Amino acid sequence: MKNTKITFLFLASFIFFLLSSETQTTGNTTLFTYTEGERGPSKWGQLSPSWTACRTAAKAQSPVDLVHKAATLQPALGDLKLQYRPAAASIKSSGNFIEVIWKGNAGKIVVDGNQYKLKKIHWHTPAEHAIDGKRVDLELHLVHQNSAGGMAVIGILFKLGDADPFLTQLLPSIKTITKEGKDLGTINPGDSGIVSKSSYFRYTGSLTNPPCTEGVVWTVLDEVKMVSAEQLDALKKAVDAEFKMNSRPLQALNGRPVKFYKAAQ
Repeated sequence: MKNTKITFLFLASFIFFLLSSETQTTGNTTLFTYTEGERGPSKWGQLSPSWTACRTAAKAQSPVDLVHKAATLQPALGDLKLQYRPAAASIKSSGNFIEVIWKGNAGKIVVDGNQYKLKKIHWHTPAEHAIDGKRVDLELHLVHQNSAGGMAVIGILFKLGDADPFLTQLLPSIKTITKEGKDLGTINPGDSGIVSKSSYFRYTGSLTNPPCTEGVVWTVLDEVKMVSAEQLDALKKAVDAEFKMNSRPLQALNGRPVKFYKAAQ
């Protein structure tokens, strides 16, 4: 009887240990990943009731391949209506990407007569959107929102080369970044390299990470800028290990129109 009791207590303790370990593992599990697996991109739509827009059956998801020959030239789109201004900002690592978040009024863009205030920027490696079937090394997203909650995002693509002046300004903070965040002082979003006279693609898509909300107005610049290897490496080191590559696979256009505006030289 004594041996049976000891065996029972041992088994009970062992089971409790397993359950505790499983609970800890589940508690620390990354909500989603960018590599295929149980929590990879093809499974995002199954991981939460609020992420159903991420399912592969969705019709208006991002990112996409932007093809010059298939895009419709739209001179009426006009130059980008940028109304940015310097404002107080902070920087932090969300774990899956680096964010610069403006605390004050950093200005806005105007798209089809609608005003969208700039909220934050973040980076994806490699670039999420492709142009004519090619993805480059990095993509910067400038995220805007209007008073009704609608989203407008500008994407700027980068390939390896010379250092990007905006990232040079931020590099010391990126190298010492925390998930709690730190103040940057006053940051001018115009320093990101975006100018009003830019050639660009325009289409309607979604956020590129869960919850994959659709109805996002995308503007992706046609010009590819440059980023240095040091800057790219710093961005990768500042996120969690599983997010050093944090780009969603390309999504089907499903007949969506893509417009193209060519800026006057």
